[in-house]
Amino acid sequence: MGKPTEKDGGMRSVIRWAIRNSPAMNTFLIATLILGALSFIVMRREVFPTFALEIVLISVPYPGTPPDQVEEAISQKLEAAVYNLDGVK
Repeated sequence: MGKPTEKDGGMRSVIRWAIRNSPAMNTFLIATLILGALSFIVMRREVFPTFALEIVLISVPYPGTPPDQVEEAISQKLEAAVYNLDGVK
């Protein structure tokens, strides 16, 4: 460690004060923990938040089959089934 410069001199004085005043730092730590716990308890949380999906992506892997057969055999039937669901545009 080199000689302290003006830039880190302010931080060093804060650290020195904290070391010399450990009861004050312990009180600060306990107060921070209590305030954090109270904030966590009071924080509003939702188990099942409401949200609206704009887009749904369905992927149907069918190895070894040409894309046009996958579209006819699976994709078009899935689209028809999803189209009949309530609330789906």
